[in-house]
Amino acid sequence: MGLGWATAPFGKDLEGDGPRVAAPERLARYLRMTDIHSASGQDRIEAIVGLFEEARAQVEQNRWRAAATALTKLLSIDPQVPEALGVLAYVRYEQRRYEDVIDCCERCVAVAPDNGDAHFLLARSLYKTGRLHEAFEYLRRHFGHMQHSTDAQQFAYAMHVHNETLKGYGIDPAGDRESLATALYRKGLDLFRAGDTEQATVAFDAYAEYRVPLEALDVEVGSALEVEEEHKPTGAYLSCDELEHCIHFHDERLRFCCTYHNGGKGWTKAVDFHGGALPIDAVAARRVDTIRKLNSGVETDCSGCHKLAKREWARDDKRLNRIIINSYSVCNFRCSYCNLTKANFEMPGYYYSTERAFDDLVAKDWLREGAIIVWGGGDPCVSREFAAATRNFTAHGCITNTNTNASIGIPALRDALSAGLAVVLISVDSGSKAAFYRVKLAKPGANEDVLFKSQEAFSAVWRNIADYVAADPDNVRVKYIFLPENSTRAEVRQFIDNCVEAKVRQVMFTPEGQFMRRFPLHAEDLPADMLDAMKFAATYATQQGLSVAYYNYFPAEIFRPDTAAADATPGPVSDVDESTIVY
Repeated sequence: MGLGWATAPFGKDLEGDGPRVAAPERLARYLRMTDIHSASGQDRIEAIVGLFEEARAQVEQNRWRAAATALTKLLSIDPQVPEALGVLAYVRYEQRRYEDVIDCCERCVAVAPDNGDAHFLLARSLYKTGRLHEAFEYLRRHFGHMQHSTDAQQFAYAMHVHNETLKGYGIDPAGDRESLATALYRKGLDLFRAGDTEQATVAFDAYAEYRVPLEALDVEVGSALEVEEEHKPTGAYLSCDELEHCIHFHDERLRFCCTYHNGGKGWTKAVDFHGGALPIDAVAARRVDTIRKLNSGVETDCSGCHKLAKREWARDDKRLNRIIINSYSVCNFRCSYCNLTKANFEMPGYYYSTERAFDDLVAKDWLREGAIIVWGGGDPCVSREFAAATRNFTAHGCITNTNTNASIGIPALRDALSAGLAVVLISVDSGSKAAFYRVKLAKPGANEDVLFKSQEAFSAVWRNIADYVAADPDNVRVKYIFLPENSTRAEVRQFIDNCVEAKVRQVMFTPEGQFMRRFPLHAEDLPADMLDAMKFAATYATQQGLSVAYYNYFPAEIFRPDTAAADATPGPVSDVDESTIVY
């Protein structure tokens, strides 16, 4: 949904090239016209205008924390400036701090009761906190202030449809959140059992909007799984292994995969999720509904994916065999190619608890022994659940496939490696300490060491790599992502020498993410220096006795050497399943 409504009275437009906040001279004129300032308050006015100008500059750069700091200082001088309250509400919305948004909007409409944008943002934030009936009633009472906003009209219509859906189920929309969530989950179960998978997903989606932990509800979770197979197509049908057997814990949502295809499709939604017990029935209903639509020609987020295959899918064991975990955006690195870094680490942080869901997977036998557990992130080494979950999954016989920066060693992961139940992929992307600081820590030319748990970062990473390799050298792979700033033969040579010193046996080379999303990838898609460095890497790594891997859909022949090393011929290049690696 567009957010142009957030601060529209202040000249802010979030469509197109970016936000525009009211000019400070306009704010100054407003302040002079009000009677909340003393006649001798010119210094205060100048301070307020200066802070507002600073906030405007920060908002234009999507630097929400700095903008909030400036606006908070402004409001400490005068807590009744509606422009500042409105922009701060927008900033908090971008940060997903919805209770703070509600507070800012309430303060804003107290001094500017006709501010429709603040009214709308307040209603929207009530919805985001699961208080749907409060949001609907607030909209109804104050819609006159926002009726000219297209976004408000669309939101009001969506809330109307939601209420009508509940009434159609015989559910009173004015009930308490727990009762409504319970009734909707039960309705989803009934519809799924009856074979109406499309309407079952509607009911489960409505349940999730209330954001009530499933364990707090009186429902029989998992009771509809027994009918899943009977509602799928018979014989051979179009599907893929992820759709059949995978759950991806993502940003406030469960998905079936983390595969991009066909210009932005993929990452197919199962159901919204905010932690707690696993709504496995909702996942199963969406799975069956998506498969049905795929095989009846209805467009879905899976349609056209290169992973789809038409065959007879095994029906004897429908337990999950792959879990992908990106339930948090917390990381202690600032890699130059990461979306978080590119957004100044101002992207909304998210971190919901997966402990109960993981316990459910094991205790309720929804997860196969030997299943693959893929940890992305953020980075697992700073996840609160990682160590305990790894021990739990290892005890269940699962294989933990961990993507990590290895800045902090995790004994539970080393133990899993020692047991032959882990695969570790460590992205170092550099050979020298200088390049490491530039690429991995966003500190070009840093003169001071960066410490993690009192250990210098570059040395700590290679020390932990050596420790993991000692536990299981055949299941630790060290990765080099090729970027404009590290695509030199000298840097690659140092990286490979470091691998040899740490007794690494397997390396992986890949271009940065913008190239990974091109399918198929051709040599001409890559910059010449990057292609040359990759060819050299394959040659020199093979010379040093290392096994080289690429993603399974990269045509490996384009990385074979031309003149990368005159006296070397590369050995065999292996593939790696791209679905096990998360960026």
